[in-house]
Parts: sequence; C-alpha cells; structure tokens
Amino acid sequence: FFSTAPGGSDLASATPMETDGAPSARGPGAAGALQALGAHAAACADRLEAAGVTQMLHACGRAPELRENGALVGALLERARTLVPESSPHSLSLLVHTCAR
Repeated sequence: FFSTAPGGSDLASATPMETDGAPSARGPGAAGALQALGAHAAACADRLEAAGVTQMLHACGRAPELRENGALVGALLERARTLVPESSPHSLSLLVHTCAR
C-alpha cells in the first residue's frame, strides 16, 4: 500500500510484479483500473508522504497508463519538490533514485 499523510487514503499497488521484476500479465479491465488509480493519486498527491510519492513514481515508470497521465506525474513531482527539505537522507536517496528512472 502507498502511504499518505495522517487522515489521507491508501492507494493499492498499481502493477503486480513477478519475481524477475517484469510486470505480470494484466487481465481485462486493468488499463481502466490503472487510469482510475492515476486519477485518484493525482487528486490526493498533495497528501502523500515521501514513501507514497516514491512508490507512485516507480509505478509510473512501470505502467504506461500511469506514465502517460501528465497530471499525475506533474502532481507527484510537485509534491516531491515540497518534501525534499523535510526528508531523511535515506528517503531522499530513494526519491532521487526513483526520479532518475
């Protein structure tokens, strides 16, 4: 699950992964579910904590349905920008690594 600020909502994992890191086969309706997830994540991106932003950016890198959602990617990057000053070195390292992908 993706973490959000206290009082926020949780987001389910966007892309199931096989043990080799490749996305598993998606069933019918997966594209629509990912688009709905992207819309919801974009709407609540300002409440995500560093871990949630990192996880969603990683999911965007893996799933075209999320990656092509400009509002989602923009909202996540904007939230990441506000989190940088308050992030621990470890969280910041993970965030930078994810943004570099």
